[in-house]
Amino acid sequence: YPDQDLRYLEMSLAACRKGTERAHVVDGRMEGAILREIFSNLGIGTMVYGNDYESIRPMQADDIGDVMRLMRPLIEEGILVERTESQLMARQADYAVYAIDDVVHACGALHDYGEGQGEIAAIATNPNYGHLSMGRKIMAYLIEKAERIGMTRVFVLTTRTVDWFEQLGFVEASLESLPQRRRETYNHARKSRIFALDLKDLRSIKS
Repeated sequence: YPDQDLRYLEMSLAACRKGTERAHVVDGRMEGAILREIFSNLGIGTMVYGNDYESIRPMQADDIGDVMRLMRPLIEEGILVERTESQLMARQADYAVYAIDDVVHACGALHDYGEGQGEIAAIATNPNYGHLSMGRKIMAYLIEKAERIGMTRVFVLTTRTVDWFEQLGFVEASLESLPQRRRETYNHARKSRIFALDLKDLRSIKS
């Protein structure tokens, strides 16, 4: 940032520290800059905020409709398996959402299958917000949750996004390595590949 821009950011930070919820820095030479910044989640300037503008949190019942809308295109493409609102409600505690200004733009789930293992599933993001790496942030949140509740291994089943999971440290695993409850429900027709992440190895890397 040029020195003048840094000065604007310092002033914005000072305002937030004194109780202002948000401060926006925009280029006044652009026509409609203020409207485009304030009335768009993406905006065109820089926002400094002191409240929960952006957060990952457990899914609430009111979020289910938004989550279904996020997943629908991926279900239709065959990337995600079919899910219904009643199924989401039944496993609500498993799901997390990424919200911007309390609008849901990404989701994911951690399903506990026992034997110290959990499946990370239903990762879906708003494609208009790809630059925010919401998928990676949801994954990190779910992996941390798995560690926190004592799991030793997480796994994913995927038909397409192999490279993405490998970049996150997952390695290919066998069907036999899954907990018995998950092996029994594995859909052989989908031919999903299995990738796993050993959380004990992850903890040693972190330390």
